[in-house]
Amino acid sequence: MSLYHDIRIGSGTAANYASDNPTMTLGELALDTTNARVKVDSAGSTSYTAAKELATTVRYHAWSFDPKAICDGDVNRLFLMTVGAQYPLGFVATAWKLSFEVDPTTEVDLDLKRADAFIGVANSAVMDVLDTTAGVSSESTPGNINAGATVANGKIMYLEFGTAYTEANHQCIFELWGYAL
Repeated sequence: MSLYHDIRIGSGTAANYASDNPTMTLGELALDTTNARVKVDSAGSTSYTAAKELATTVRYHAWSFDPKAICDGDVNRLFLMTVGAQYPLGFVATAWKLSFEVDPTTEVDLDLKRADAFIGVANSAVMDVLDTTAGVSSESTPGNINAGATVANGKIMYLEFGTAYTEANHQCIFELWGYAL
C-alpha cells in the first residue's frame, strides 16, 4: 500500500491518503512516498485513474579528496552532505562510483554511512561498502544501497575509513546519484 500526500492548489489544505487509489479533483497533486512519484489530475475527473505521472529528477554529487589527508585527522571520516531542505521527504541513493587516480599499492577500506549528526555520529548505519579493487568500486543497483531505503530528512551522509589510509599522494573521487522524494 502506498501513502499519498495531497496538495490542493489554491486551497492551502493538506490531507493524507491511505489508499492505492485516492480520489482527486482537477489541479490536485498526490505524492506517492512509497514509490517516489508525483501524480497530477489534469483531466478534470475526480477519479485517480485519470492522473498523469511526473518524472523524478536524478541528482548528481561529487567529492574529491586525498584519503591519507582525511585519515591524518582526529577521525577517519569525510562529511558528504546533510539531507536537508533540498530533500524535504528524504534522499534515495541510486548509484555511486569511487576511483583513485591510479591503481594504488594499498586499496581503501571505506564505507558510505548515514547518521543523525556528524558530531558523535549518533545512530550511525552503513549504507554500502566501498572497498576498492584495482583502485575502483561502484554500485548501480538502488536496492543494494541502504537496502533501497530513503535517507530521512535531517540525517547526514559521510564516508568512513575502516582502516586508516596511510599511502601518501593519492586522490580519490566519490560520485553519488540519487533523487529527492
